Amino acid sequence: MPRSSTTHLRRDDPIKVPANAFPSYNPPPSQDPFYKPPPGWESKPPGAVLSIREHAYTAPRKGFPGYFDVLQVLYRTTDSHGRPNYSATVVFMPDSHRKCAETFRSVSNPANCSYALVSYNLPYDSSSPDAGVTYTMQFGEPYGEIETMLNRGYFVSVPDYEGSRASYSANVLAGYTILDQFRALQATLGDYGFKTSGSKLAMWGYSSGGTATEFAAELAAEYAPDLKLAGAVAGGMTGNMTDSLDLVNMHDVAGLLVQGIIGLTGEYPEQRKWVDSKLRKDGPSNSSEFYKAGRMFGLDGLGYYAYQNIYEYFENGRDDVFAPTMLGPMKAEGQAGIHGTPNMPVLIYHSIYDEMCPIKYLDAMVKGHCEKGGNIWIQRNAIGNHNYEGVNGRQRALDFLRDVVEGTKTSGRPEKGCRSDDGVWDHNPKVPFS
Repeated sequence: MPRSSTTHLRRDDPIKVPANAFPSYNPPPSQDPFYKPPPGWESKPPGAVLSIREHAYTAPRKGFPGYFDVLQVLYRTTDSHGRPNYSATVVFMPDSHRKCAETFRSVSNPANCSYALVSYNLPYDSSSPDAGVTYTMQFGEPYGEIETMLNRGYFVSVPDYEGSRASYSANVLAGYTILDQFRALQATLGDYGFKTSGSKLAMWGYSSGGTATEFAAELAAEYAPDLKLAGAVAGGMTGNMTDSLDLVNMHDVAGLLVQGIIGLTGEYPEQRKWVDSKLRKDGPSNSSEFYKAGRMFGLDGLGYYAYQNIYEYFENGRDDVFAPTMLGPMKAEGQAGIHGTPNMPVLIYHSIYDEMCPIKYLDAMVKGHCEKGGNIWIQRNAIGNHNYEGVNGRQRALDFLRDVVEGTKTSGRPEKGCRSDDGVWDHNPKVPFS
C-alpha cells in the first residue's frame, strides 16, 4: 500500500482544479488534448507510441534541478483483462545529456551519451485520472530521488502506471503499463540522443509504486520477453491487498481503502455494481461522500477520510467490502508472487514493522520466486515503519541501481540465487544521497 506522503497538488478545493488555476502550466489531463489518443489506437500493438510532446513542461521549473528538458509520450498498453488501454509517461533528460541532444538528429547513438533509463514508479494513490504523475510532476518532485538519478546521467521516466482510468490498486494493469512504457521509449529516445544500442533499463518504486514495480517484474518474462531489464527495486510494497486494505481502516491513511475500492472496481464492472448496490444512500457516510475520492489527489483523499471507519459507508459494513465477489479481483490484482518469476535481479527492502504491508507476505513471495530460480535479495529492516523505510532504504536502492545499470559492485547484491538479510539500516539525515 502507498505511504502517506504522496505526490499531489496542494489547493484550497480538494475536489476540483479550476481550468485557469495555473495558467502557465499544462492543464489537468481531462482538459489536455495530449491525453486523448488518436483514432485507431486500439489496433496498435502494446508499447506503440501514440503521440509525443516535446518540451512538455514550459512553466518555470520547481522543486528539483538536474534536467534540461522534458518529454511526454502517450502509448498503447493493456488493461487487467488483456484489452487495449493507453497511458502516458514523462521523461526527464539529464543535464549531462545536453550536448547529445543538440546533435541527436545528425548523429546515431553518439558516444558518451546516456545509456541508462530508470522507470521511477512514484506512488500517487488516487483513482482520479487528473492526479496522474505526468501532470503533477510539473509542480515538483516529492522525494529528491529523481534529482539523484539525473545527476548520475540517467534518463528518468515517471509513468502514469494506473493507466487511462486511474485504476489504482489494479497491479496487473500497472505491471503491463510499466513494461509497455519501456517499449515506447526504446522506440522514441533514440531520436533524442539516447544510446538505444546496449542501453540499460531498470525500474524502482516504493509503496504502491513498489507493488507496481514488483508486478511488472513478475509479468515481464511472459508479457514482454522482448525487453531485457537490468534490474528492479521494490520497497514498502504490498504482498496481500486484502490484508493491507483491512489494516488502513480507521487510521490516518483510511482514504487508501476508499481509493483502492474505486480504483480496483473501475477495472471490474460487476464488482463496481456490487459496491454501488451496497453503499448507503443517506446519512453522513453515503455513496456521494464515498465517490468524492475519485476526484481527489492522493494526499487530499488521505486528509478527507483520515481516521474514518470506511466500513460505515456500506450497508453491511466490512462484510460488503470483503464479500466473495470482491475477493477474486483483490487476489488477482493484489497478491504478489502468483504471476510469474522475475527474469532480472530484484531488490526488496522493507521494514519488519511496516504497519500497512505485513512483511510475512513478502517472505512468502520471495521464497516462491527463489524456488523457481529467481535472483531476489530481500532486506528486512529491524527499525522504522512504512514511511521511515522509504528514507532508510533509499541509498540501498540507489546502490543496487548503480550496480545493475553501471556494472559496479557497491551494494553487495547476490549475483545469482537469493538472499535474505536482517539488519538495522538507519539513514543519517546529515549524509546526502548519492
